[in-house]
Amino acid sequence: MTDRDYFSVPLAASNPDQMLTVNFNGQAFNVRVYYSTGTALWWVALSSADKAVTLSHIVLRPDVMLCLEGRIPGYAGALAVGMLRLRDSGVYASIDAFDGGFGLFLSDVGDTVTS
Repeated sequence: MTDRDYFSVPLAASNPDQMLTVNFNGQAFNVRVYYSTGTALWWVALSSADKAVTLSHIVLRPDVMLCLEGRIPGYAGALAVGMLRLRDSGVYASIDAFDGGFGLFLSDVGDTVTS
């Protein structure tokens, strides 16, 4: 995959619970990214703009894109969401993970990526 195959979701650094709306391939999605200090895991919830469908409690793992194809009614693409490493020194189990070490990405390529 190339960089143009990914859409970077603009997250604020050092914010452990964020909610934003993104437009991806002509469809609006609500995205909530949050960090659980109890489990030391990052999670994402993705929903259609009208919140008719919400995919919640999806754990984000470093360098893994999760295919969500067919799970959002009305979206015909091969949607995938994941947390990809941007720097080798990035620390996953930290509220600072999105401070340049990792990024949250959406893709429509259709296959999953693991490191």
